[in-house]
Amino acid sequence: MNARSHVPSGFFALRTPLLPVDTLRDWVRGREDDFGPAGEAALSARLAALLERPEVREALYLASPDLDARVEAFRAAPEDPALRGVRHALVKYVARLCARPTPFGLFAGTSVGAIGTRTRFALRGPGTDRRRTRLDMDYLSRIVERLARNPAIRGEIRFEINSSLYAVGDRLRYAEARLERRARSYFLVDVEPDEALARALARARGGATLDEVAAAIARDGIAPGDARAFVEELVDAQILVPCLGPVVTGPDALVAMIARLERSPAAREAAALLAAARDELAALDAGPPAPAARYRALAARLAPLAEADPARFVQVDLSRPAAEATLAASLVDELLGALDVLAGLFGAGRRDALGDFRRAFEERYGEREVPLVEALDEEVGVGFGASQTPAADPSPLVAGLPFPAATQAEDAAWPARLALLQWRVAEAIASGAVELVLDDGDVRALSAPPPPLPDAFHVMATVIEPDAPDGPHAVLENAAGPSGARLLGRFCHADPELHARVAAHLRAEEAARPGVRLFELVHLPEGRVGNILARPLLRDIELAYLGESGAPPGRVLRADDLLVSVAGGRVVLRSRALGTEVRPRLTSAHNTALRSVALYRFLAALQGEGVLEGVTWNWGPLAAQPRLPRVRWRRVVLARAQWNARREDVEALTRGPEDARFARAAAWRARRALPRWVGLADGDHVLPVDFSNALLVDAFLDAVRAREGFSLVELFPGGRPDVVEGPAGRHVHEVVVPLVRATPDGAARGASRAAAEPASVPRRAPAHDGATSARDAGPRAEFAAGPARGAEEAAGAPPDDAEAWSFAPGSEWLYAKLYAGPAVADRVLREVVAPLVESVRASGAADRWFFVRYADPDHHLRLRFHGDPRRLLAEVLPGLHARIEPLRRAGLVHRVQLDTYLRELRRYGGPPGMRCCEALFEHDSRAALAAIEALRGEAGLDGRWRLALRGTDRLFADLGLDDAARHALARRLAAGYAAEFRMDSALRRGVMERFRRERQAIAALLEGETPADPALATAVAAQERARAAAAPAWSELRALLAAGRLGVAREELAASLAHMHANRLLRSAARAQELVLAYFLESAYASRRARARSLEAAP
Repeated sequence: MNARSHVPSGFFALRTPLLPVDTLRDWVRGREDDFGPAGEAALSARLAALLERPEVREALYLASPDLDARVEAFRAAPEDPALRGVRHALVKYVARLCARPTPFGLFAGTSVGAIGTRTRFALRGPGTDRRRTRLDMDYLSRIVERLARNPAIRGEIRFEINSSLYAVGDRLRYAEARLERRARSYFLVDVEPDEALARALARARGGATLDEVAAAIARDGIAPGDARAFVEELVDAQILVPCLGPVVTGPDALVAMIARLERSPAAREAAALLAAARDELAALDAGPPAPAARYRALAARLAPLAEADPARFVQVDLSRPAAEATLAASLVDELLGALDVLAGLFGAGRRDALGDFRRAFEERYGEREVPLVEALDEEVGVGFGASQTPAADPSPLVAGLPFPAATQAEDAAWPARLALLQWRVAEAIASGAVELVLDDGDVRALSAPPPPLPDAFHVMATVIEPDAPDGPHAVLENAAGPSGARLLGRFCHADPELHARVAAHLRAEEAARPGVRLFELVHLPEGRVGNILARPLLRDIELAYLGESGAPPGRVLRADDLLVSVAGGRVVLRSRALGTEVRPRLTSAHNTALRSVALYRFLAALQGEGVLEGVTWNWGPLAAQPRLPRVRWRRVVLARAQWNARREDVEALTRGPEDARFARAAAWRARRALPRWVGLADGDHVLPVDFSNALLVDAFLDAVRAREGFSLVELFPGGRPDVVEGPAGRHVHEVVVPLVRATPDGAARGASRAAAEPASVPRRAPAHDGATSARDAGPRAEFAAGPARGAEEAAGAPPDDAEAWSFAPGSEWLYAKLYAGPAVADRVLREVVAPLVESVRASGAADRWFFVRYADPDHHLRLRFHGDPRRLLAEVLPGLHARIEPLRRAGLVHRVQLDTYLRELRRYGGPPGMRCCEALFEHDSRAALAAIEALRGEAGLDGRWRLALRGTDRLFADLGLDDAARHALARRLAAGYAAEFRMDSALRRGVMERFRRERQAIAALLEGETPADPALATAVAAQERARAAAAPAWSELRALLAAGRLGVAREELAASLAHMHANRLLRSAARAQELVLAYFLESAYASRRARARSLEAAP
């Protein structure tokens, strides 16, 4: 790879904090290392004086209204011990105001600079900064929700089809938004289409009022009132959504909303209020720093539309026109050379986010082209990144619980070629060297060919004024793309020059791939994130998905327009409307991996397919070393020096008398040989710490007090990064430099595009109807006893005296695998399995049967019938085929496979126990079918976990476990599941909070009370009938256990049977739900036993 194949787009963004870093230096001047009461008092007084500055108070109010409300109390008594926490917070905010250039409200701003022959940065004088204040997207979203519920307004505004709606098989499916504690999550919902719905959707496409949609339905015997009520239900179900915004791209969302509301007579009062707010925001931007009262007054005027949370009311971006901002082309060239080094060190062998998708897609579809929405559907397609967290499952038992994220092994070890780097680092640490300099020989020995760079990307760097003549003059912080404007898109609203420069950069990126159209991805996961995602129209084509585009309709694609295939080892995306290959782009720094829907994550990941999407220094297995040196190549720093602390360091700093805390900090600093200025690093958040400033040291101690460890990084790596001149002093900074692929004639075109991204491929033939499938979003089924994972095929050989344990097709056991997603599997059980079982059991073609859920990794049902082999093949198998074929043709069941049934003899205690358990499996399967029929869809998921809880308790009782044994087993199961899911304190708190809310309902359920919910009561009755029918099998199993004739303990057998019971009832994320159920049972048993002991002790 050669980064010099790219050229700058002619500009860069300069990011600087509001105040110069000299403010921090002046704050402590004359009081350096003065840690006595007088020093603290003097610094507190200076802090109070700094808070008198109007621009500081406004910035603080916009960042934290609650903290700003306590400033006056602090200014009146800055040494009050009761306000120590307020002081810590104020110190951290002031440090950020002076020393952190990342844009954040009015704390930092962006300037536009040009590439030139020299490097010089200078800001203009006071009053030249420009700001852009908008209503917060979260607040606008709540206004839209309120207005859309107003009957008069609702009747006049236009509605559009939910942009996530698509057809799959004989159903429609869309993403339904649900709010839990102000966090929005999306869940796929099935709809059975009919003629009325088809007419409604046809009329609503492109936008229509509710009366217009109702008029399209009101025919053929449907009364107008009934039609309107039906349409209202479509709105409530989110199948139709209001065309009110807020728009994510295009003009300011407030301006767009006002224009739409002004067309509705019933909404004109709301439009007038919003127009007045628009004017007030413009006045705020044009005037001097405003007091908090002015923002509060604006919120009060808008209260009739929606109550405002002061912390989520306005969003402000700051642009800072520079007196001079030039970056030497020669320095950019050095940064690109350093990027080559970083890419060679850490670019190869990175995890391919799309690798699993490509493999699954080719296995399922081969070279065919299928609708993207179908391919990504977790029920009928191959999905993408399924089950990243059980909290995303629709079951109310686990939805929203803070399950720890899955760990990535990517950084666990370095490749062997980096052993030399480990050796060099060890040498530097042993010698006490502050800096490790890599020479060209080191680089050649350490490097491996990385993926090519994208056609467009950015580098982020810090320019340094070196301490020594041969010292570093830049830090390469990172590089990322495509494009080179991810970090800049949201600031284009505030700066017309930046907008024009970014748009030109994106046009140059598009010119590098003339055979492919790039579209901007538009999505609004939840209101607050919209502040990061909001941006002007930057590309000719956009795709809107659960978010509104401000582009004209003819320039907006829908998700169901896209077709996907895999060819030449890459994903090919094609637009039916455009008739060409398309590729997504997201000109935003949004972290799409967090709480995002699959299609959005997939398209975001597709940006980086086949290229090096991002690179920065990676310490890998050395990351936890006590000290890591600065790393430099030539005159560019690749990694800042770092010091890591463990819990014993935290205790050394914080344990002991409070009045000795500064002495402890000074002693610890001396032991670790720390410089005066360091940064406390939390990801990309860095709190500046000046060890000579008593208040900053105190805030640092407060920040680390409760931690298990922390990391410090150097702020001044071999020189001064405060090279930006300003009227009030010198500023620290960051530069973001967009680059595009160069052509031999110097134009920003893609002559080398074949080296960067594969060319487009010809259109593929469409897939056949029956070629879709499902991938399980939940856990693996049929596990070993208790929480340990296992599978039938891993059961091992049977005992020597075992009866037949392996049954191939054509034997007395017919074993079929029906591949479908979790929700479709329920439909298969209702529409295929239930009637088939009734038929073959009544005819005698089968005398036993049962089912389980499984994933290998594709989710499927395992259906087993026992009987005369001839009748199984002549009657049961054709009956299964006849019933399953319509679902297979509709693409809902993508594979039917016969297999060999391997009995798990060891798990269930040998042949006698196996026979009893197979009888129990049949009764449990019958009860599960009844439950799935009674507790349908997502509305029934709540009842299903309750039924599983009750059934587990009854199963324990039927196996002869008393309360003490049940409690002990539940405790053991809970501990096993906790280890499996790496349960931390946050997850444990979430589970127990959920138990406390359900305590009474759980107690009533376990005590045998009939549920108030009729559907759950029906399922409970079926469960009791199955228990009664299974009584002989339970009796025989208890006798076998008592006689010692089973090779398994009673508790182990109970755990296995309980797991299989839950497996049949819980549709998805069963493993996670079993964790919660185990904790619920343990807590319920503990409470019941405590009550019993209390009654026994009573006189």
